Amino acid sequence: MKKLFYFFIDNYKVSLVLMGLAILMGLQGLANLRKESRPPVDFAKAQVLSLYPGSSAEEVEEKITRKIEDEIRQVDGLKDVKSVSQAGRSTITIRVDMDNVDTDEVMNELQRAVQKVSDLPEDMLEAPTFTRFKAAEIPIFELTINGSNEDRKRDALAFQLKTELEDIKGVAEVRYSGYREREYQILLKPEKMRSLHVGIPEVLSAVRGRTQNIPAGSIEDPENQMLVRVTGQVEYAQELANLVVRSNFSGQKILIKDIADVRDGMEDATILTRNNGQPATVLTVTKKEKADTLDTVAQLEMVIEGFKERMLPEGYSLTVFNNESTRIKEQLGIVIGNAVGGLALVLIILIIFLPGSLGFATALSLPIALLGTIGLMPGMGVTFNTISMMALVIAIGMLVDNSVVISENYARLREEGLEIKEAALKAAHQFWVPLTATVLTTIAAFLPMLVTKGVMGQFIKWIPIIVTLSLSMSLLESFFLLPARLQWTVRNVKPKEEEEKRDWFEGIQNRFEAFMRLAIRRRYIVSVLIGLLFFGSLFINVFLNRFELFPSNAVETYLAFYETPIEYNLEKTDSLTHRLVEDVHRVLADEPKDMIESIITRAGVAMKNPGDANAKNGEYVGMMQIVVPAEIAREQDSLQILKKLRGIDKGQFTKLSFEAQKNGPPVGAAMSLTFRSNYKAELKELVGKFQSEISKIEGVVDLETDVVRGGPEFRVIPNYQRIASMNINTNEVGTALRTALQGAIVSELTRDGDDFYIRVRYRDKERATMKSLKNTYIMDSATRRLVPLYSIVDIKREEAPEVRKHFDMKTAITVTSNVEQDKITSIVLNKKAADIAQNLLKDYPRVSLVVGGEAESTKESISSLMQAMVLSALGIFGILVFLFRSFLRSFLVISTIPLGLIGVSISFFLHNRPLSFFALIGVVGLAGVIVNAAIVLVSYIDETLEEGKLSFQDALAQASTHRLRSVLVTGLTTVGGLMPSAYGIGGTDEVLVPMTLALSWGLISGTIVTLIWVPCGYAIIEDYMAVVWKVVGFIREKIFRSNQDAFVSSKIAYRKR
Repeated sequence: MKKLFYFFIDNYKVSLVLMGLAILMGLQGLANLRKESRPPVDFAKAQVLSLYPGSSAEEVEEKITRKIEDEIRQVDGLKDVKSVSQAGRSTITIRVDMDNVDTDEVMNELQRAVQKVSDLPEDMLEAPTFTRFKAAEIPIFELTINGSNEDRKRDALAFQLKTELEDIKGVAEVRYSGYREREYQILLKPEKMRSLHVGIPEVLSAVRGRTQNIPAGSIEDPENQMLVRVTGQVEYAQELANLVVRSNFSGQKILIKDIADVRDGMEDATILTRNNGQPATVLTVTKKEKADTLDTVAQLEMVIEGFKERMLPEGYSLTVFNNESTRIKEQLGIVIGNAVGGLALVLIILIIFLPGSLGFATALSLPIALLGTIGLMPGMGVTFNTISMMALVIAIGMLVDNSVVISENYARLREEGLEIKEAALKAAHQFWVPLTATVLTTIAAFLPMLVTKGVMGQFIKWIPIIVTLSLSMSLLESFFLLPARLQWTVRNVKPKEEEEKRDWFEGIQNRFEAFMRLAIRRRYIVSVLIGLLFFGSLFINVFLNRFELFPSNAVETYLAFYETPIEYNLEKTDSLTHRLVEDVHRVLADEPKDMIESIITRAGVAMKNPGDANAKNGEYVGMMQIVVPAEIAREQDSLQILKKLRGIDKGQFTKLSFEAQKNGPPVGAAMSLTFRSNYKAELKELVGKFQSEISKIEGVVDLETDVVRGGPEFRVIPNYQRIASMNINTNEVGTALRTALQGAIVSELTRDGDDFYIRVRYRDKERATMKSLKNTYIMDSATRRLVPLYSIVDIKREEAPEVRKHFDMKTAITVTSNVEQDKITSIVLNKKAADIAQNLLKDYPRVSLVVGGEAESTKESISSLMQAMVLSALGIFGILVFLFRSFLRSFLVISTIPLGLIGVSISFFLHNRPLSFFALIGVVGLAGVIVNAAIVLVSYIDETLEEGKLSFQDALAQASTHRLRSVLVTGLTTVGGLMPSAYGIGGTDEVLVPMTLALSWGLISGTIVTLIWVPCGYAIIEDYMAVVWKVVGFIREKIFRSNQDAFVSSKIAYRKR
């Protein structure tokens, strides 16, 4: 290595070229980094959606869901399968075990399994759709078109805008919410049909026959070829009015307009949306996986501005309520602001401790290593996002640690009289092994984070990779580029005077040396005091600090989920949202006036995110998004806001719950327990008892099950004796009723890129009452006589079958709840819930329990991080044993890791912050950073003892004193790089704060206590070994009568080791 170091020192121009190359590469990489708010994550989740309008939950379960589940069951590598069978709809949500199988391969097998299902109902409009959810499904831009939808004017605007937005190259998809598809509608008049003796099948046949294009082949001659096709499609809705239903040879005919109204209308609403109470259509934009969010959103904004000027009529407006680029720009500003603040603090620290050109040459290591790392990131597929920038912020303070040690050593060697090149060479070569070890121990602390499982593992995987890359770049820079720069520093060395203090720091060193001599003499008292500090911090963590996986801080979106009586229709549910919006404004009236940016309501659906397995659909459900500007969200107490929102009276709502949309990946409800059994009576009985017990716990809110009753229904029971005497079958009865109510799709048309249906059904007033339906007439195909429905069926009003839910192919009921964080945490609640459930399950052996939600995510994350910590400790210990060739020395160094927990525990308690997942990542990373000071101290003690110039006590005291400057500078530069992010000096990012706070205060306490503990611990080890050697010597002398001189020689040899 010495020759390699000398090559770069002697050929300093090569070093300068490499420095310039690293800087240019970094600037280019910075320009090429794709910008996103979060890392691209494969959720390993898919959904199978099947629509079967007009069918009951029971029919959907038996005819669709179970048949698809039977095929899915054959696929290996699934984590769990949840299904919901409700009236007209089957939804199956599948999670793949991403940690143990190839996700892409399993997804392909799942898709093939769904395609293999062949015996589904023939009258399903569409085959089941298979959708895989990735990070690309997360919206980057959401807006509403506000205004009346009379004559589909608003939806026509939405369709035009969607077409223009999807023309942008970076856009993957634009989805509607609250949009109603265009339809050509034939609205039958039952009285007219009866008077003209026309049956429903006759109308359907006539329309189908007239609205088809049929390819007939081609005509060829020796030179030309021409296609032949029969065109039957209509251009305009009114063409359908003149369509002939029946005619005879005398010229008499019955037209559609004689028995029906025809209009260019829209489908029945399934979702109604509003923005701040005004009717609206929501457009949600997702980007392509490789597209840059900022560039894509910039193009979106240009198109929208142009659309406003060209297309938007008076009385309509556009509102953007979710702009990911704004969030990214804020994050970029925060990261840059905090990075600049950290850089400034690092430079100030270096100038104070390494004055003049020496500090400047050392400080250059930071931008060179940082830009060199950024230059490699685009080629590795890394994007600019919260997590990748977090990794760089963590690394900023550590990028000069190696350079500080080498520079400080270079200055000392120059003072001792070494020539410039010789001093630069020795400064690098003398510490290359321990410095490499310090970097490897830090990498060993971060790299095991890659074992973190599930979505969380994908979410954070770039932290260890980028930290490893940046530290490796820093090490290479300090070994090969820094020594070349040091040649231009400390060129003139003044002779040292005996009495003269070289600088202000020497006085501090002298006082610290006196303190260390006292500490070493009282080393056992010191060890007890440090032990008390450590166990005190554990007490604070266990009894005073709380743990939240992802705390509800800086909440930008609050969600409300509500349900009305199941008998309510969509319009009634939508109308109730007016009062809810007013109540939200009322309870938040004392908050800042501009706190609420938008309130988006959706009647007909309730889901937290795409692919939500607990999503609900139906006319009686709805949801609300309360959007808060980011700059205001950072100043608000989300717990107090939630308390106010939860105080809103339910009124006509049967259920009303509020929750905060947390930062980080989706983790589910605070408590989510799923009970499974094929014995429904036992299942319901157990769940009832569990709910009764769990509701007694203070702080539990929004406690509910996912049981959904079917609501009232009219059951049509054919009179088979009457039907047998006619040429009518059950299928014809069902078809007639379905056409009258739901409508029959008879053809599909395309106009100007818009696909839509022709639908035949009754007019609204005829399908609104059971009396009208009873008077529906069905044609006897033999006698061509119209038979009234009431004469061949019995109609009963009953309770419809409840919604059927399965978990891993068994009937299941899920109990969920949220918590009031100031009263109980999710961890405590889940522990109590598990105890209650296990006690109840003793009496119900045929029921099993599956824990989900935040408890599942917490368990998975904590177990992964604990595994990472064990691997880190083993890796660090292995590196230390290799470096020191001693188990005891290595154990002494690794014993400093818990010292960082003192600062972490106290700082989170004093800042009133919960320990979180990101804080624990900081603790894991802290293990590798905190041992660096101990490595330097132990290495120096060993070197000093080997030189033999100082006594044992003097060597220990002077180790902390002589290395005080380098240890403090490396610690302070790391802390200085983190503090701006920890305290939001350049802007607060709630993802960055917990990790940087844990690292900075853990490092502060760890560095200070390490300076005191390592010399004392070293002395205690010597005391221990002295006792061991004394006992061994006694045994050898008294029992084995061995040569005492040989023993003494071996003891001296140990001391040298």
